[in-house]
Amino acid sequence: MNAERLATIDRCRAARPAARRRWARIAAGALSLILPLALSACLAGPPPATASAAAIADSQPLAGTGVVAFHPQRALLAWADGNRWHTLDLDSGRRSDHLAEAPVADLGFAADGDLWLIADRAERWRDGQRACRSEAGDLSRWFGADADGAAVARYMHSDGVGPLRQQLWLSSDCRTVREDTRPLPAHIREVGDDPGEPLRAGAAPAAAGLAEQLPALGADGASPRRTLALSHDGRWRVIDENGQRILRRTSAP
Repeated sequence: MNAERLATIDRCRAARPAARRRWARIAAGALSLILPLALSACLAGPPPATASAAAIADSQPLAGTGVVAFHPQRALLAWADGNRWHTLDLDSGRRSDHLAEAPVADLGFAADGDLWLIADRAERWRDGQRACRSEAGDLSRWFGADADGAAVARYMHSDGVGPLRQQLWLSSDCRTVREDTRPLPAHIREVGDDPGEPLRAGAAPAAAGLAEQLPALGADGASPRRTLALSHDGRWRVIDENGQRILRRTSAP
């Protein structure tokens, strides 16, 4: 009997190393699958945009105090907040958040629906993807765009002359086509009030459309509520209420 017990003990001792080796092989195989996935996730970095959908209230605040713009044909809003910019589908409530490479100084939609933004350089976006980025930098204004390109500007100061505006006309692939440098008109006190030169010969300044509609909206410069942007169908507007951007649903005109 003692001999049988000793034989059994010897067999168990012999089996344990084999079991350990088998589990070690299983663990190594699992690790070889997990490590490449984890490494690729780290190298990819954070996603450039996130999206979510939620019901839109009739009145809600927007993050930040940056520029805002509505799509010319769709119920879509875009606005800037420091180095971030966002879009919000006003029909579905779907929101997309993006991180720019520099603070977003200006943005706006072209007539064809492409989004142009100024974040040190000019960028053109289509369907959530960046189509091009200009080589020209130090830009701070966007004056308008069409299918052929956009008009943007940078500002500087010259001793004896004063503030200067250097306006650039960009092609649809963000290349500089033409430049023009001239003194900023004396009646313009703030860079943000500068309408710039027309995008094309004979075209009206980009800011003229909203300015013509403001009296009908009951918004004036003395009011604490000032309309910053109006949707193409008049159902939505963004107002400045004591320094806060508010998205508000309105009755269609």
